[in-house]
Amino acid sequence: MEGLRGITAPLWPIRYKPLPDELLSSWLVRMAHGHGLKVQTFCNLIFGNRHQVWNRDVDRLAPPWLVETLARHTGTPADVAYGTTLKAFDGILFRTPRPSGHLNWVQSLKIYHRVREGFGQQFCPACLAQDETPHFRKAWRLSISTVCARHGRMLHDRCHHCGAAVSFFRMDIGIAAGDSGDNAVSVTRCHLCRVDLAAAPAAAPQVIEPFAFARVMAGES
Repeated sequence: MEGLRGITAPLWPIRYKPLPDELLSSWLVRMAHGHGLKVQTFCNLIFGNRHQVWNRDVDRLAPPWLVETLARHTGTPADVAYGTTLKAFDGILFRTPRPSGHLNWVQSLKIYHRVREGFGQQFCPACLAQDETPHFRKAWRLSISTVCARHGRMLHDRCHHCGAAVSFFRMDIGIAAGDSGDNAVSVTRCHLCRVDLAAAPAAAPQVIEPFAFARVMAGES
């Protein structure tokens, strides 16, 4: 298998660097596919059975064994690698980071047996459609991010076709190498129904009349 060659070398054959605002999980998925491997296969080869990647919110936890392994084998500075995690917001959005439980301003994925039951991964269809290399952003994990600053459209938090939560790391499950069309491996496709998330209909944000909320709270109509 081509992707296995050099995978144990100090520097991997494919050494993608994080894209602007890219999430750790998105970077990891790109690395796996760049080596021609499925995500789970890649993770098993690199991290072994001692470390399970997808049964936790790795973007939030930022485990050193994961972040520093990617940094070391891709020649990426450690601070840049850690910058792909939600720990980048420590001291900005929250004073004291919490490894589990509710964390203000961060959308919960509600992971259960590697399945995301929560709708904590948002995305902008237009960004995914226009990206030269589609990737998921850190800003899309924040509850204060509801509108794409670039396109002025509401962010989506689920598949517009089947309603499934976004789990781009599961996209290649059941897909054979070299498949094309609806079965092509791409982070823009829903892992459940394979529809292209980048084709989701755009929704303009609803503009609330100034002071309307204050009037409602005051009991005025």
